[in-house]
Amino acid sequence: MTVATSTAHAVAKPESKPAKTPQRSYCGALVAVEGVDGSGKGMQLHLLERWLEIEGYLAHLAEWHPSPLVESAVRRGKSSRWLTPITFAVIHAADFADRYERQILPLLRSGHIVLVDGYIYTALARDGARGCPAPWLRNLYRFALAPDLTFYFRAPLDMVVQRVLGGGRKLTYYDAGMDLGLSLHRIENFRIFQGMIIERYEQLAQTDNFLVMDGTLPVQQLQQQMRQVVSSQIDLKRFKANELGTILAQSKSQIQPNAQERREVRVADEAASKPVHAPETPECVAGDGFSARAKEINGLIARRAYELFASRGFAHGHERQDWRQAESEILLDVPVDITETETELIVRAEVPGFSESDLEVRAAPHSFCITGERPQASAPTQGRIVYSERRAAHLFRVLDLPSEIDPERMNITLGNGILQIKLRKARVTEKVHALAKAAAA
Repeated sequence: MTVATSTAHAVAKPESKPAKTPQRSYCGALVAVEGVDGSGKGMQLHLLERWLEIEGYLAHLAEWHPSPLVESAVRRGKSSRWLTPITFAVIHAADFADRYERQILPLLRSGHIVLVDGYIYTALARDGARGCPAPWLRNLYRFALAPDLTFYFRAPLDMVVQRVLGGGRKLTYYDAGMDLGLSLHRIENFRIFQGMIIERYEQLAQTDNFLVMDGTLPVQQLQQQMRQVVSSQIDLKRFKANELGTILAQSKSQIQPNAQERREVRVADEAASKPVHAPETPECVAGDGFSARAKEINGLIARRAYELFASRGFAHGHERQDWRQAESEILLDVPVDITETETELIVRAEVPGFSESDLEVRAAPHSFCITGERPQASAPTQGRIVYSERRAAHLFRVLDLPSEIDPERMNITLGNGILQIKLRKARVTEKVHALAKAAAA
């Protein structure tokens, strides 16, 4: 596998191949991101998820949070410091297996692009650095499928240590690798431990075809490279929300699960029976106003989220919080009411300060989108601003509709800061004709 950019590249496999992984039996795509803390992988994966969602693809970010099955055992073991490397590795494997079966596999079978922050390679590198034999660890995770793409964020040891410590993160006994007794000083022990993990990652890059990313590059440049790789290596058009039914139908006709897979199929069917698909959204094509607007706003939010991420010293674990805060600073909160009658849906949105020329509305059969931007007030020519809460207000709101409507039959009015949109229901005319025909009979 090759990549056009100079900094994102696949590492060739040597002749010694890793253990065989289970055969694929899903219609989704699995993308894993690996690297030590402070490499920037978490922020990049979150940005990738938002880009896929804005482009209308079915994507889900799966993060490695402790499973309820092992959380209490891990907490007790860490507090008493009785966890040996082997015990730690087995608990990690049980934790991952629960997450894999309950979250990752059902989403893959229901046609999603699953983005995983920390896949089995996290355990192979971390537990390998603690001295667990590599073949034994491979066997422990033999149930896990190989990802379609695996990004590895490579960053210098000094940089990642500075990012982690600069963010005010408190190093716990096991996070610092103090159980290995590498140094009496926790920070120095952490540094040595991270170096050992990086060595394991570099070995895995040689055997598992990692796509190596230069973690020292600017965030936007790295993100652009990730998007280019994903676009070139994954058939994204298969993951459009309105293509989900076709994908699932093809998957069911091609996949014949054996007895061992029946339980996984039941879990997947349950997930697929729930409203996992996104309703058809207002169509956006490359170059049109809505597509450009969505990308512009996403870029503004991404830059602000990265500023927040950098302000805490690149400390991980707050990516979603940073993104939500950035959204609240960039996007205007727009209260919306939807009223339904027998023939139409009436949407009312509060948009104070916006004129008709500032707003645009687009509808699809099951959803609609309102976008707009209120121009930023010009700075005073005299005097010095000592305090200001004024800022440009961006508006971008997509809402699902309770009934199917005819996108061509909209009536839009704006008055007193209230945008009112009347949407004609799609099948009203058919019902009228049917009633008239019944009456005539």
